[in-house]
Amino acid sequence: MDASIFIALALASMGNQIWDSCTNDTRCFEKEMEPARLSLSVGRVRFRESFSESEIYLRYEFGRNYGGFQPMAGISYASGDNSWAGVGVAWSVFENNGFYGDLSAMAGLYDLGGSIDLGASVEFRSGLEIGYEWDSGRRLALSIDHRSNANLDPVNPGAETIQIRFSQPF
Repeated sequence: MDASIFIALALASMGNQIWDSCTNDTRCFEKEMEPARLSLSVGRVRFRESFSESEIYLRYEFGRNYGGFQPMAGISYASGDNSWAGVGVAWSVFENNGFYGDLSAMAGLYDLGGSIDLGASVEFRSGLEIGYEWDSGRRLALSIDHRSNANLDPVNPGAETIQIRFSQPF
């Protein structure tokens, strides 16, 4: 997927979420309780047109949201000995009969380790997750995310990860 299209969709959705929160509700960005979740993902990293590494990704979504934005923190490790850790927000784009779609945006630090050179130590991670949530709050999803340094460095090849994610509420 072209990174600019992915980023444009995320920004448009985020703008819509802000608009809905602040025009349809007098409590713009008021804190609301939301289930906290711990998620574990496993997937493959796509870099320069090939799937070169496997990745494990652990993410925690805090038990609150602000205008529909749920704070979260995550850390990942890939088989090429690189790692990423960051913080950001997730927001829902649809919910229907147990099915859901979420978008996320995070900023973090990247350690090259010994493999994929993304160009900078600061890397942004934007993602799309589509899945199913059971009545228990457990979720199973397919997700794709894009990592890039947003041209903080002249070297900015980006990487995508396709993952299966399991989430457990607290």
